[in-house]
Amino acid sequence: MPALGATAFDLTGPTQAGSAFTYSQADPDGFYDVVVTVNSLANPSGSQAAAGTFTNPSIPAGANFTSGFFLTRWDWDDDNQVYTDAELSLGFTFEVFLTGTTTFAPNLNLIATSFDNDGSDQTTARVNEFVTYGPGASFPQIGVTQTQENLPGGETRFLGPALVEPGITDSADFVVTALYQNQSSFTWVSGHLIDGFAPDADAGAARLGALQLEFEVIPEPSVALLSSLASLLLLRRRRF
Repeated sequence: MPALGATAFDLTGPTQAGSAFTYSQADPDGFYDVVVTVNSLANPSGSQAAAGTFTNPSIPAGANFTSGFFLTRWDWDDDNQVYTDAELSLGFTFEVFLTGTTTFAPNLNLIATSFDNDGSDQTTARVNEFVTYGPGASFPQIGVTQTQENLPGGETRFLGPALVEPGITDSADFVVTALYQNQSSFTWVSGHLIDGFAPDADAGAARLGALQLEFEVIPEPSVALLSSLASLLLLRRRRF
């Protein structure tokens, strides 16, 4: 999501399913708005009604990143919980509209890249971070540390290793890129699986991940090409 600059939003306080936030003119040319809606919350302790904080800082958390990444930092604020292979996550829907309208952007490929999908293996807990992409994606880049799982309904989850990569890394080993061809929306889940004791439900630190969203315009056929195709179809009809 390049060149967001000052339009990047900062969210604090309880965040509920259905909360929606907008990046206005999210591309360098200002053609598109991106609406991000929270569509799911998974917290085994049952405290979704007081979901701690969810923020998307306008200042990147890693030296390798520039403004324009969807940086999620959230904390359920559940002290002293013990989990057994539990899932804690937030799910989002990304929708791309023509700027200032409610018209879905046509003729787009969406390229959604998740960075820093790692984990940790501590004395008290094992954590595997994961990202889940909604149906319709192909995956041109999958880091060597990632375990791919095909889920019901056409979703695909990528489970990171129980290995800490400090900060937010752009190492290709912890990256997954999804390509949505000729689509203007997709879903993405950011979370982790945790097994063991967690002081604040996520092994001592707020969950932090990064998503980069890029737009690729699908070229429309030229008039000359369309004319040639029409002539070819006419010739085929005459032959048969």
